[in-house]
Amino acid sequence: MYLHSLAWESKQYRRKSTNRQLNEARKKVCINSPIWHANFDEKKHDFEWTGGERKRKLAWERHTMEAAEEHLRLRGLGLPFPTPKRAPFDGKTFGINRSNVLSRKTIFCPQWTQGKEDIAPWPSVHEMNYEGKDRISTDRLHRRFPGAPRVPANDTVTWQQRAFIPQYALEDFYWPVPSVDDIFFRITRVGEMEFDDEEGRKILGSDLMRMLDPKDQW
Repeated sequence: MYLHSLAWESKQYRRKSTNRQLNEARKKVCINSPIWHANFDEKKHDFEWTGGERKRKLAWERHTMEAAEEHLRLRGLGLPFPTPKRAPFDGKTFGINRSNVLSRKTIFCPQWTQGKEDIAPWPSVHEMNYEGKDRISTDRLHRRFPGAPRVPANDTVTWQQRAFIPQYALEDFYWPVPSVDDIFFRITRVGEMEFDDEEGRKILGSDLMRMLDPKDQW
């Protein structure tokens, strides 16, 4: 027996049905959204999105062609390829275990051992297999992971008995994958650092504000 209707539906009817379902979902999720408003025109949105994709593709093709022409020009002239005038951070190195850009504590830097009381040894083959290929993956609760960083111990203590070494926020990969609801309703507030568009233009400048809020998605 068929589990779905075999009745023929015109494109116009299907579009109206889709719009009706979208508006029902909007009322439950973001009823006051200025982007997904009550008169949202799906057809117009699809047209603009397709046009934007075409613009992005043409821009990428033009960039690739210009880069190839520049490459051939330099080869023909026998000139060296251009190099940055300044090294990143003017070649400075830092003595703290923080990322150079965000200044957040991390192990992904040359000086990662600074300030660490415990440094986890490499996981054993048994632990890697237990957390990896031997772990069932039919449910999100049983996802496969690399071995976790654990406090060092002698051979009489098994890896299951050793405590985790607290991880920095940038290295904590064990957070659950967010659901659609988590993404929609997540709000991050910065308190006194928040400001409206007019204040933003005064602080950041009109040019940067225009870049942060372009006329279209491209």
